[in-house]
Amino acid sequence: MDVKMLMSLAAAAGIVGFGIWGRICGEESLRGLASFWYPAITRLYTRTGLEKYFIKTRSADSLRLLRPWESGRSSAREYICRLGSLILTGCTALLVLSAITGAFGEGEGESQLDRREEGIYLARGEPAGQEESLYLNGSLVDEEGNAEKLRFEVIVPNRAASEDEAELLLDKAEVILEKMWLNHNTSADAVRTDLNLIREIPGTSITVDWDTGGSFLIAQNGQIWNDDISEEGEEAELTATLTLGSYRRSVVYRIRILPRAEETEEQLQELLEEYLTDEAARVPDGNVIQLPSELNGYQISWEEEEKEGIPIFLFLPLIVFGIAAAGNARLSEGLKRRNNQLAADYPEIVSKLSLFLGAGMSIRMAWGRLVGEYSERIAEGGERRFAYEEMRITWNELCVGTSEEDAFERFGRNVGAIAYIRFGTLLAQNVRRGGAHLTAMLEAEEAEAFAGRRERAKREGEEAGTKLLGPMLGMLIIVIVIVVLPAFWSM
Repeated sequence: MDVKMLMSLAAAAGIVGFGIWGRICGEESLRGLASFWYPAITRLYTRTGLEKYFIKTRSADSLRLLRPWESGRSSAREYICRLGSLILTGCTALLVLSAITGAFGEGEGESQLDRREEGIYLARGEPAGQEESLYLNGSLVDEEGNAEKLRFEVIVPNRAASEDEAELLLDKAEVILEKMWLNHNTSADAVRTDLNLIREIPGTSITVDWDTGGSFLIAQNGQIWNDDISEEGEEAELTATLTLGSYRRSVVYRIRILPRAEETEEQLQELLEEYLTDEAARVPDGNVIQLPSELNGYQISWEEEEKEGIPIFLFLPLIVFGIAAAGNARLSEGLKRRNNQLAADYPEIVSKLSLFLGAGMSIRMAWGRLVGEYSERIAEGGERRFAYEEMRITWNELCVGTSEEDAFERFGRNVGAIAYIRFGTLLAQNVRRGGAHLTAMLEAEEAEAFAGRRERAKREGEEAGTKLLGPMLGMLIIVIVIVVLPAFWSM
């Protein structure tokens, strides 16, 4: 079993063990939670300094605003547990996936080296198939016993093809070559840029040898030296020799080179390729081919190179930061939704309070009446509203003896929106100074609030219209295509 797979399984087992530990040691109140990780994360969160740190962060303030009907500590704990559960679940799944892919990778990556008493052999492919490229690590030992490791790319020659198979494959190869060798040139009579002198036919083991006919204008790699030739150009002849095992076919291309509008491999690599080619020719129908034990005076031992991929567990930080970022994005979206809801409810709250005060109620009685109506709606299954939840908290404070002045000022600060801060200050000043014009002031605030609602509705309508431009433009393009295409087809 691979070390990486063992590490992945061990890490996954450790995370699962952490969850089991939480289930065993968790308090009774936590056993009803649906998440497997909740008890362990809750215990870690509450027994360490993480709770004291997190409760002071901006995220904790956002949670208090989004869930005013719960205590700040309870909201923060639930948020951390939910986020931590997602992270641990994702990490566990990724580690298990890493171990599974490692296990299947062992079967797929079966060694192609056949070690026998007389030497080391390579398995050969079927005739005319794509010759497999294999990377081997060779340990070279010189006469003094000094060792040096080199990396080789080995192309294993395939089995020899029959005569009929070879003729058919060479016909197909000639057609493919005809389409490729000119590269970006439009015609053989007007060659201005480099040619594509491929060395093998793609997808096959057919090799291509090129003879430039001694022309100094064409390099072996297809590069054209046409900087100093006349406008009439120079004629040249290229001969492509297609080779499939012992079968060969030559194709002659006559070209005219007009003015212009690889590096060789290392010696050891070339020697290895020549050796493998000679060995394949010596035993054309053999199923294996022996690797050399000596190369250019060096003793060499062979070892298949391990295929290194990107370990899946390296994506663990991405999961952690991704889920954390998604949690923060969800908080931001919730705050945006809260602000929109506060702005929508403000005119209604001011209007009802003004109406109750005009009917002769005191501020305290009117406030309690609004909270009572909202509580009835919630009992009937209505939607929670952030502004009314803050009003219910303020009402509870009034019921336990908090002064009206402090309660109303705290209400504005807890809501946080400018309009509500102004509203709370207005009520607190009325309690403190005993103002007689509160109803008139609330009516003016009501008029301003409804004007703001109209402006906001107008702005939201314009934004909705802007969002519709994309689909409308797409429909217009589809209509144009439907109308124009038949006209082109009929031409």
